[in-house]
Amino acid sequence: MSKKKIKVYVRFFASRIKHGLMTLDEVPAKYKEAVEEFMKTDEYLMM
Repeated sequence: MSKKKIKVYVRFFASRIKHGLMTLDEVPAKYKEAVEEFMKTDEYLMM
């Protein structure tokens, strides 16, 4: 899978977590670590 597609999925899952539609436990294992890292960034905080 391309890096661009992975980044889109990571942002999608992080956005759903931020807005209360998902929990981190519901994120597929394939993306979980990347989502956790993204959630530490300023971009996530400004979503």
